Amino acid sequence: GFFKQADVQHTGTLSWDDFKNTLEKPKVRSYFEALDLDLSQAHVLFDLLDTDQSGSVTVEEFVNGCVRLRGHARSIDVNKVMYMCER
Repeated sequence: GFFKQADVQHTGTLSWDDFKNTLEKPKVRSYFEALDLDLSQAHVLFDLLDTDQSGSVTVEEFVNGCVRLRGHARSIDVNKVMYMCER
């Protein structure tokens, strides 16, 4: 899956660079499009997935975040606002 492919150093976490580099692959872009996730805001997506604000995303954060954000573009916008309010 995406996480395993992106975790090139096998640390169990994804940095922003890992995440960004993996999103450039056509198969990965298709995967996110199938989930109706807007990749034009990839950094916002990464920040929303990084719920503990550690600068990296764990497997658990990734799975929970993708499920939470699944749906129309509005979902990511709502979650973005929630994230900004919590900071």
